[in-house]
Amino acid sequence: MMGVFLGHELFHLYVPWGLAVTQPLSWLSEGWAEHVGRSSARSARILGAAGADRSLRDAYERYGEMGGARAGSLRNASENGGENLRPLLYVRGELVFRILSLEWNESGRPGSFDGVFWQRLLTEYDGETPLEPEAVSRILSTMVSPSTVRRLVDGAPGADASLCAGG
Repeated sequence: MMGVFLGHELFHLYVPWGLAVTQPLSWLSEGWAEHVGRSSARSARILGAAGADRSLRDAYERYGEMGGARAGSLRNASENGGENLRPLLYVRGELVFRILSLEWNESGRPGSFDGVFWQRLLTEYDGETPLEPEAVSRILSTMVSPSTVRRLVDGAPGADASLCAGG
């Protein structure tokens, strides 16, 4: 788990220099950092595939125990959850990124989900005005199924069931 933690924190050191987000997108920063941390630990062979899957399943169990189904949309948890829901932003955000990455990989498109997403975020970002949730949803909807984005990111009904099925 130390490898995941280090990857997460290195992500935070890199991203603030290139992208600012609003409070409703704090899930993006934390969830993406967790996703990149776990992916980096796998790439560095600090964490094997089975260990990564097991730790993600454990994260989903913690998500359920923390009341993840009651948090509503990621935006709602980011804006209205306060410190009580903050751990959900890490877990649910990571699960969402995992599912979006899997869908991207299954599409056969070139490049990694994370790399393409980062490039598209930077083309949308003007360097000053923080990104808004609508911009992120719009970008993601060009990369994966818009219905997946509506369910997992925007909080349409059925999001928690699809997190369990996709994770």
